[in-house]
Amino acid sequence: MASELWVKLGNYRATQVSTDGCTDVFDFLKACKMELEPDLDKVSVARIALSTTEGGLGLGERKEKLTH
Repeated sequence: MASELWVKLGNYRATQVSTDGCTDVFDFLKACKMELEPDLDKVSVARIALSTTEGGLGLGERKEKLTH
């Protein structure tokens, strides 16, 4: 079942990105990149981090900091 999640890039207004066709986080990051074009045109999906709060650590960074 597809839904939409809110995504915010920098100081821009938040937008909703569909999860339709997304089977994992990497697919969702690709969908975010497409929705936020042209701002992310030259950014690799591998360099995009998800955060639960504005200006917060990326989810992977947060886990790493908590375990070290």
